[in-house]
Amino acid sequence: MIIDRYLIGEIGKPLLAISAILIIIFVGASTAQFLADANSGMLRIAEVVQLILLRNLISLELMLPIALYLGTVGGLGRLYTDSEVAALYAAGASELRLIWPVLGLSLLCALMVGYLSLVVRPWAYQKSYQIQAEAAVRFDLDKVEAGRFYQSPDASRTIFVDRIDRRTRQLEGVFLTTTTDGKRIQVIYAAKRISSSRQRRQPTDLGVFYRGIAMISTLPASRM
Repeated sequence: MIIDRYLIGEIGKPLLAISAILIIIFVGASTAQFLADANSGMLRIAEVVQLILLRNLISLELMLPIALYLGTVGGLGRLYTDSEVAALYAAGASELRLIWPVLGLSLLCALMVGYLSLVVRPWAYQKSYQIQAEAAVRFDLDKVEAGRFYQSPDASRTIFVDRIDRRTRQLEGVFLTTTTDGKRIQVIYAAKRISSSRQRRQPTDLGVFYRGIAMISTLPASRM
């Protein structure tokens, strides 16, 4: 029907505009977060792009209902303000006749949110965790900057370096903590750390530490 298409168009325009605005805001927030990790060498640019897209897929199930609500309020509000609803009533249209297009859009949105929640969201989380786990294994100590704390994407490693000599690939005043399975904690403090001279380093290769100490502790099991 002409009235249905018209009402859906009036609601769909603000719906699309609000969805675009929410996505842009969320992309900006995610980009700021992941670019900090990319700047420190923890994530590659391709991984940053993938993580931003995955985060947006995860957030769609929350943004779509919000955009539908605001789009419906905005679209119908404009129709009431311009007296177009009064004209429809005068032409014989009932309130129920105006509600059907809104119900149709709501049902479509509910189906999309259900699919996103049951299928897309778990897949996106799994893919996101996989990318962050690979980045954590590849965590490169040679790319950190002096005077800053760094944490690997999966929070398994934290490092602080006092001074850096890029010419000799040497780090001075190194503080490094490594957590395994959330229970076993290794703390290393060394006066000097030199990168491995092998051309093909393993992802877990931390280099050689000099004049330092290492402590290993196991967290006690939590009691119920």
